[in-house]
Amino acid sequence: MRCHREYLIILAVVSGLILCTTLAIVIWLLVFRRSKRRKRSSRASLALVPPSWKIFNRDEVKSMTKNFSEANRLLGDAKTGGTYSGLLPDGSRVAVKRLKEVRWLHHIPRGGRSLDWSMRMKVATTLAQGIAFLHDKMKPQVVHRDIRASNVLLDEDFGAHLMGVGLSKFVPWEIMHERRVMAGGTHGYLAPEFVYRNELTTKSDVYSFGVLLLEIISGRRPAQAVDSVGWQSIFEWATPLVQAHRYVELLDPLISSSSSSQIPEVGVIQKVVDLVYSCTQHVPSMRPRMSHVVHQLQQLAQPPIVK
Repeated sequence: MRCHREYLIILAVVSGLILCTTLAIVIWLLVFRRSKRRKRSSRASLALVPPSWKIFNRDEVKSMTKNFSEANRLLGDAKTGGTYSGLLPDGSRVAVKRLKEVRWLHHIPRGGRSLDWSMRMKVATTLAQGIAFLHDKMKPQVVHRDIRASNVLLDEDFGAHLMGVGLSKFVPWEIMHERRVMAGGTHGYLAPEFVYRNELTTKSDVYSFGVLLLEIISGRRPAQAVDSVGWQSIFEWATPLVQAHRYVELLDPLISSSSSSQIPEVGVIQKVVDLVYSCTQHVPSMRPRMSHVVHQLQQLAQPPIVK
């Protein structure tokens, strides 16, 4: 009886210790989760606070860079204008990017001419090289996440320059997204995993580039108004033509109507279109790396052409 009683006492003590330990662990986990949730909510509230923006006029920019003096040049070449060190009246140091001789993809400057096929391929290739550099050469790698036509500028040699590089590191995604929607929206460029799950990788940039590549060769925006159906995405328009192997009809009419423009062979157009659809696969892992895209475009840079 005595042994049995001692056994029950020991069992009760051990059970009590186990119960107390379990309760302590549960309480600690609840407190930890609550504190973690509070940190997340505070970060989110801070992220949603819009940054303070200031727009400087030309005279102010000239003043802060000493009229873009060579002594203030940080980097860059004469073609794109370079980057200069600037000093604000309050003593803050800034970097000023200077652009010159640039053209928007959808706007032909006065006295200019539309882009022919070879020019468009050069734009696509130099743009792909820039994105591949961000993905493969930068440490840590940079995901641009805002690749769209209005962020691409062309120099006098029709080299493409991608704007907004690194902006996503400093401006929260919610604010960038809100500003894009206010400016007309860029949903057509965004990868599905980015739109629906907010997942962001280098393959998201590949998707955006694929949309932009189709825009470059077709002259159509990612979404535009159509009388019969309202708004139509660029893929809703292009896919029936691709399925019917009517590749020439995918080209911007400005290419075929220009007397000085040379039309590429159907096989070349098909390879570019195949690259477009490869870049815009819905499964991110199925999309190629940008270095592979660069290689493919370089292979198509000097295709045989027919008048």
